[in-house]
This record gives sequence, structure tokens and C-alpha cells, in this order.
Amino acid sequence: MVSCSAHYFATINVPVVVTGKQAENYQIELEKQGKSALEIDRIFPEENGLQVASLIVLKKSLHAGGLPVEFTFIQSPNPSRGRLLIRNGQAIISPALIAKVAATDDIPLSSVIVNSKVILKGLYGLPSNERLSQVKSIDDLAGLTAVVNSAW
Repeated sequence: MVSCSAHYFATINVPVVVTGKQAENYQIELEKQGKSALEIDRIFPEENGLQVASLIVLKKSLHAGGLPVEFTFIQSPNPSRGRLLIRNGQAIISPALIAKVAATDDIPLSSVIVNSKVILKGLYGLPSNERLSQVKSIDDLAGLTAVVNSAW
């Protein structure tokens, strides 16, 4: 029987599903720091974005576990479609933040890495919406309508 460490294998190509400019922002961060993801030792999610920080932590974690990976980014229009790509086997992982209510048994989730209190929550609307700009309490929302992501 032959045994060898994963360190001797070629780089593993990992399909990662991303939305928006996550892949571009990841590359920009690597260039800005002038380092590979494995060399970065300080990450500021509030400056770099939570998904960029997640990608760096993910790559470092896989490497520390003996898996030398390179990411192949697969663009998705939204996190829900990204989960579908993972479910269908077209991607392996995503740095997307997933609300517990949107989690399903067929996609394993990591433990919480970033506390949800970091995410800014609020109401957003057009500057021309005078009623929304006058909201000061929950009661002031009565009569207003909203469009939201179904996963929230």
C-alpha cells in the first residue's frame, strides 16, 4: 500500500460561485497587498468586504489542511442561484453569507465566522420617497410597501 501527503499533489482547481464583483475585488485586494492569499496575514472585512475576507480565509484554511487550491470563479446573479449551482455540482463552495432561514440540509454550512452584527441592516429607498425619509419608528412604516429578497 502506498501513502503520500496531499502536499505532493498538483494544485486542485476549486470552482467557487461568486456574485457581483467578488472575484474582481478579491484580485484587487491581492494586488493591493502585493501578496498571494496565503501570504496575507491581516484582513479587514469592513474595508475589503466580507466575501473577499471569506475567500482569503477559505484559501488559507484549505492550504493549511494540505489542499493546495486555485479558485476558478463561477459568476452567479444572486446567492440563491449560487446555492443551486452548488446543489447541482457546478460549484463546490461559495463565500456568500447565508441566513440560517435560507439554509437547506443538502448544502453544509460552516460555523459562524463573522458575527451578523457586522452587517448593516436598514431600509433603503429612493431619495424622492418622502414618506420613507420621515420614518422614525416601526409604526411609521404602516402603509408602506417593500420589495425584499425572499431569503431574508
